[in-house]
Amino acid sequence: MGMKTQIVLIAALAAGTARTQSLIPREARESIRLMPNDAAVFDLQETRNDLACSASVSRPELGFDFLFHTRYEVSIPMKELSGAKNMLTIVMRVSPERRKDQPSYFVQKVYVPPIAEDTTGNAVLEGMFRLGEGRYHIEWLIRDMDERVCARFWDVEARAIGDDIRVTQAIQRDVIQPLDVTLFDEEVTPQRRPTGLPTHVKIIVNFASQTPEAAALSRADLQGLAGILRIIGRDPRIGSFSIVACSVQTQQVVYRQRNESNIDLPALGKALKSLSLGSVDAKQLASKNSETEFLARLITEEMRKDDPDAVIFVSPKYYLGANVSRVIVEPLRDSDHPVFYLNYNANPLSNPWRDAIGRVVKQLRGFEYTISRPRDLFNAWSDIMSRLAPGQANAVSAVVEP
Repeated sequence: MGMKTQIVLIAALAAGTARTQSLIPREARESIRLMPNDAAVFDLQETRNDLACSASVSRPELGFDFLFHTRYEVSIPMKELSGAKNMLTIVMRVSPERRKDQPSYFVQKVYVPPIAEDTTGNAVLEGMFRLGEGRYHIEWLIRDMDERVCARFWDVEARAIGDDIRVTQAIQRDVIQPLDVTLFDEEVTPQRRPTGLPTHVKIIVNFASQTPEAAALSRADLQGLAGILRIIGRDPRIGSFSIVACSVQTQQVVYRQRNESNIDLPALGKALKSLSLGSVDAKQLASKNSETEFLARLITEEMRKDDPDAVIFVSPKYYLGANVSRVIVEPLRDSDHPVFYLNYNANPLSNPWRDAIGRVVKQLRGFEYTISRPRDLFNAWSDIMSRLAPGQANAVSAVVEP
């Protein structure tokens, strides 16, 4: 009797990794030469099934990076891959409709271990890449070491629909990018144009998992928090930033940035590599409310430093065994800078109660925003800027043409 199984080979499309999809740099594309057989497949624009497979591409979905995430999935019968070890090569060319002469190329190699001939079921391979707003033509093929080919061609449109239409101004056009291994790549520096109103912002960000028992931050957690920082950093009306990145769970500050013109995302991402949510000092465990004490000290110290024009808390919803004492919060109410809380909560219906940071912000007469989708972030930031720079709330960020 044959053994029924399914191998799932998930590969994010990211530059610089051997088994994942690699985007060929723009400056090298002029010298790109596809292998003759691959070029012939793309030139014919005809479906190929020498290597039996089924493949599909998903509808692009807007992510917290304000780009559209597009996923493909291919399923190959195990009998097609049976035998000695194999190597699958995926080649993809993506062309913007408005710039057909400027395609982007992706190449991916996937190792397949030896598979018994009586194995049934399917091998499933997934990949993802990112698109700016626009229409695109996707040419895709997969081939094995025997040069058998499966090829598909799709036309997709990445555009904001429904309630997301309002965020269009924050989305780049005709952009094709891999799904990066790091979520903290450097941003293009905007030309700062402070309004003369509040321009120095302090951001206190708590890196915590939305799953309390998790020992590490998930990609979804990092994506949401990084997306919030990006939209803040892209606003040219903010003149300078101070950043305090902490983990209330491990009771440590992992990164600081003082009064800089841009948020140094690469430095923050590097610092986060040392963060382990599963490691807590034994002395901290001995204190019943050590997390609350850490948060209270941090808020007290940071709200009195740097003389910021506004303080913004960024965190997933995070509950503590005890709330920060009103005795500690009360003296901070005399500060003349506004306080905001961008609360990243992927599932607000299952978690609707105010958390520890939210309670502090309420006592400080601040404003709390629940961020579950990209449009929530866009709307929240527009409201924050309407309070900091009245009459200028809609210019969240300029659309950058590649």
